Amino acid sequence: MTSRGFEAPGQEARALIEAVGGISLARQLADPKQTMEPIRASSLEEALLSRLRRIPLSQIVGRAWFRGLPFKVNRWTLSPRPETEHLVEAAILELAMLEIDDAPLRILDTFTGTGAVGISLAAYLKDKKRPFKLVLVDQSGEALRIAAENAANLLPDQPVSLVEADIWPGTAEPFDLILANPPYIPTGEIADLMPEVALHEPAGALDGGPDGLDFY
Repeated sequence: MTSRGFEAPGQEARALIEAVGGISLARQLADPKQTMEPIRASSLEEALLSRLRRIPLSQIVGRAWFRGLPFKVNRWTLSPRPETEHLVEAAILELAMLEIDDAPLRILDTFTGTGAVGISLAAYLKDKKRPFKLVLVDQSGEALRIAAENAANLLPDQPVSLVEADIWPGTAEPFDLILANPPYIPTGEIADLMPEVALHEPAGALDGGPDGLDFY
């Protein structure tokens, strides 16, 4: 991986060994010469070959962390970026300034993808004992199915609705807060992105039109 130009080959290798090989990071550091079951070793070899083909690490292990929560991802979803956590933080500050009674907060997360933004905000509200109703919208049915799994895993028995639509859920219901992280990369620049993104993440979640501003 070092010779292929990966920025953090050691870190990625350890992550694969933990996720695929079943050896925790702590155990790896305590005893770097541990043996592995043949079937796990074979799976790890396949995972390493996939990573060398520039398939994103998150897709290989099947999850990405966002605000301390594990979100399922696959090739139909854009892996949540750490910088997008600022959107959730801004939403928390915005909610703190709103004058709203104790009725459930009505939150819309459109262009939801994995659901990371809306679900992590809802998880914060749940921890604060603040009732909410969350609506997740995406035009990709495949992405919405992943968002549904993440909602079921991270917000069990909570009021979460999922709608397959372009931008708006098609309801006259008002919302207290609308979250959106739409595509913003100009069409002509997508091919120049790192191969993990350009070749292996869904174009529909990246392509913001000729100037990147189609949704702005």
